[in-house]
Amino acid sequence: MLKTSLVSSSGASRPACLVYLPDTPQEKLNAYLRQISQSVPSTTVGLVKVLDEAIEYGPGVSSARHVSLEDKRKAKEAQNIESKSVLRKNAEEARAQREQDWDDLLRRFHPEPMKGTLPVRIQAVQSRFMQSAITNDQQHWENEIQEAVKETQLVSKKITSQPKSKLGVEVHTPIAGPPPPAPNPPEKSLELLITQQGPPITPTATVKKRGKAKKESEASRRPRFHWTREFDELARDASAIIRARCRASRLDLSAFDQVFPAVPRNSVRQRMTHLRDNAAEDLYMKRLEDQWHTVWLQYRGTPHLPDEVPDSPSNFNLISHIEFLRKHVDKNALRVGFVEREAPSKLAASIKELHSFYEVGEDVVSAPAWDFMWGMTVEEGREKQFRSLAFTREPDNMFEGAKDEKIQLAEAALKMVFGTPSELYDSDSATRLLRSAGDQCVSLARSNLLHQGVLSKVVRDPKKPKPGRMLKISDANLGDLGGPFPRDMFQDAISLEELAIERVVDEMEWSLTASEGDIATLLHLVSEDQVDFTVDLSQSRAVRQKIDWNSKRADDEDIETSMRLRFSRTSVVGPGGNQDQCPESPVIEPDANTSGQDIHGTTLDGKAAACTLKTACGLINCSACIDTVFRTFTSSLSQSDRDLARRILDYVRSLKESGLKKATCLAGLEQHILWLVHRMTLTSPPILMWTYFNNPLLVAGDYCSAWSVVVFNEPLTLVTPRRWLDIRGYRLDGPWRAAQQAVTGVIFLHPGISQAELRWRLRAVYDRQEIVDLLSSLQEDGVLECRVDESAETVQSLPGWLKTVDNDEMVFWFIAKNHHWYQLL
Repeated sequence: MLKTSLVSSSGASRPACLVYLPDTPQEKLNAYLRQISQSVPSTTVGLVKVLDEAIEYGPGVSSARHVSLEDKRKAKEAQNIESKSVLRKNAEEARAQREQDWDDLLRRFHPEPMKGTLPVRIQAVQSRFMQSAITNDQQHWENEIQEAVKETQLVSKKITSQPKSKLGVEVHTPIAGPPPPAPNPPEKSLELLITQQGPPITPTATVKKRGKAKKESEASRRPRFHWTREFDELARDASAIIRARCRASRLDLSAFDQVFPAVPRNSVRQRMTHLRDNAAEDLYMKRLEDQWHTVWLQYRGTPHLPDEVPDSPSNFNLISHIEFLRKHVDKNALRVGFVEREAPSKLAASIKELHSFYEVGEDVVSAPAWDFMWGMTVEEGREKQFRSLAFTREPDNMFEGAKDEKIQLAEAALKMVFGTPSELYDSDSATRLLRSAGDQCVSLARSNLLHQGVLSKVVRDPKKPKPGRMLKISDANLGDLGGPFPRDMFQDAISLEELAIERVVDEMEWSLTASEGDIATLLHLVSEDQVDFTVDLSQSRAVRQKIDWNSKRADDEDIETSMRLRFSRTSVVGPGGNQDQCPESPVIEPDANTSGQDIHGTTLDGKAAACTLKTACGLINCSACIDTVFRTFTSSLSQSDRDLARRILDYVRSLKESGLKKATCLAGLEQHILWLVHRMTLTSPPILMWTYFNNPLLVAGDYCSAWSVVVFNEPLTLVTPRRWLDIRGYRLDGPWRAAQQAVTGVIFLHPGISQAELRWRLRAVYDRQEIVDLLSSLQEDGVLECRVDESAETVQSLPGWLKTVDNDEMVFWFIAKNHHWYQLL
């Protein structure tokens, strides 16, 4: 009902009452109100609709619109049910069609009846075929079936094992009937164990009430199940059987309900997880599962072990399977680790026969055999490994994966860029340097360094972006730059040694809080008999009567002794070494006898080159400069050596960037020729140079640009990338000293370490080129000395790192006797 007022054309208004049904459209009501407002006032108005029959309307009666909505909902549900039935029918037809396609494919390719383990392998292929979205490729599935048949034939013919005719392998034929009974101890029957669990769990119905699921009856909570040894053994057997059935599918634990009807399935699962936490228990359960899987594959589906649906993880009689397992599987043998062999075999008569009938697998060496002597923190473990390891006459062959040399050059360039301090960093110089190494190589090298942990991403606020380097040298890698000893240790050691050298005091008291550097210096001075000790025990003697030999009454000051040092004569040599930051490369003035054909600033190929007339740092690949140096070098040689040097240079130049390998160079030349080659590498700029990423190569100085990066375009300047260089090519004193300390520290902790092992221990921080540069520098400064194995072929005229023809395993490094290892500041 709607109460309103109607206004006539004369302006008079009168009340009106409008009665309508709730389902009347609003537009009809508005039109009717406009009609009666514009008409002449009358005591009667037009009717919208006349009801021919009485209707019922109220809260309990649905309107016509409600009835129509209910009908639509029911019709939609019926339509959904119909569509689902159609989809189900189509899916069944598609599955039936796919099964028919599989039967046709299998019948066409393998019409013979399947025997042995072939049905199992074919069934796995069928499972993949039914689940695959690509079934039209008949050739692919034929290959899958053929592969399964081949695997079955290989197993049946024992091809993967030793030949029967040569090694005398005896193959046992399967015995008809059940397997022999196992000597297992008597156990409780399964029916008794199931009865002892109590009443089975019944699912409780739930009803919806105010949006929450509540149980119909508030039953009391079940008591916690008490696990005993018998129930644990039952759970082990059931778990082994279920896991063996579910190896090719998802693990389904619903079969536990057959033997544990009164225990929640999740409780059984948690109990098994708890039992497997014990390593011995986990190993036994794996053996039990493997042994049962073998027995089950052999006897399933037979009268001895009925199994109608072997593929189902739950549709089988678990109780009968457990009884069969306990009767025919020797669990005691599995607990002690006894494994039955299928067939006896005799040992090979010789090593040759062993290699001819077997494939010998050898593990790749990941660490030196005796590394545990320095890495083990527990004495017991070190002692056990020491007793089980045999002494060897040959050094360890440390395996290093070979990478592309261009990628290694890009990695060294990246470490050089990101190792430059912020105050010296310039984005244009860094971009120029990395582009000279190759964009693709730099991209691959960046991924490698991120994966190895050398580089890490810079953590910044994403809301406040700012330009700069997005990567940095990782904190872990920065911490390893200085090697095993901290930098403070070297500083403290030198401070104490300077005190002993200058003889500031003849005698000093040794502090109980002395640093590791002080102790290192003291040990070295003691080893050279340059210090005398005086131990003062007067304090301890004075308190004897006070404490009456009762240690509980003694304080720390009562038991501490005073120790004084008195320095004797010393011959300590102070630290030395070149402190220049720019590599020594003197500028070569044009020779007065230089012919007019020599054009500076170009290579042999006519490209722009780094020339000594324009730059005083870095490598030089100007052909005119190289020829000038060569003429100066050969002017002091005899005519025969001069001709020999020319032939050497021409031959190495003909090899261009690829160069001459070290093994080829050292193995085929005489000592005199190698001496001449070594002298040509020592000129400035070098006529010949060694480059050594994977294998050391002898390259002509004209082609050094392939093994270097560009740090300046004007003038063109080339340098070999190193971690102690900044993006301008200048040496940073801090990283250089840290690198020297890292090499010296490793050699001090491992006296006589081979060059190959030294590279392996520092592989995460320094590459092969950097290790060789450090060894050469430290050997020239007298800090290190090398020794070569007597059995190795050596070249006396070459430096230590290059002496051997064979490999780096024959070169060993020691701290020099006339130099203190910590004098590297």
